[in-house]
Amino acid sequence: MAYRFQVSVDGVAPSPSLSIVLPAHNEADNIEQAVAAATEVAERYCVEHEVIVVDDGSRDGTGEIVARLAEHDSRIHLVTHPVN
Repeated sequence: MAYRFQVSVDGVAPSPSLSIVLPAHNEADNIEQAVAAATEVAERYCVEHEVIVVDDGSRDGTGEIVARLAEHDSRIHLVTHPVN
């Protein structure tokens, strides 16, 4: 059995798990950076985490970008609403 240990950051003990939800509508220009930032922070404070992006009818490729990210990181999930 493998164990993953994390030390506290800034005096805050790590949480066992966290789900981060990012609402998105036409965010192609910054969704990749937002997911990366959410992941970076979650890794500092949590043993396990997931990032859920809710694409609310984007027409600029936001969903496609998140789908590509999710292919390479099983902690990233895409929920798509067809219409805003």
